Amino acid sequence: MKLLLDENLPIRLKYRFSSSVSVGTVTDEGWGSLKDKELLTTMSSRGYTILVTADRHLPYQQNLDNFDVVVMVLLSSDNRYQTLVNYVPAIESHLPPQIKRGVIEISLPQ
Repeated sequence: MKLLLDENLPIRLKYRFSSSVSVGTVTDEGWGSLKDKELLTTMSSRGYTILVTADRHLPYQQNLDNFDVVVMVLLSSDNRYQTLVNYVPAIESHLPPQIKRGVIEISLPQ
């Protein structure tokens, strides 16, 4: 399973995932200039199945039924590394292999 971190997330977050998850970033791939639709198409064609983002608007701006990807939206108060590192276990808990497409919103208990 290949997971892609959107460019609005800290790059070093990728090192906090377990070894069972292959994690790349938009920046690592050189896809920073791609618009959302192009990014979803490109990531899918390159074997990524999950996009993790802090962009709460993305699911409403794109028809995600057209893409074989899961978009995980982090409902965080900010996108700093110190905050988002706490989301990694929740992200990994939503990674069963039967997920094929759609949106998962992830928040942490207050």
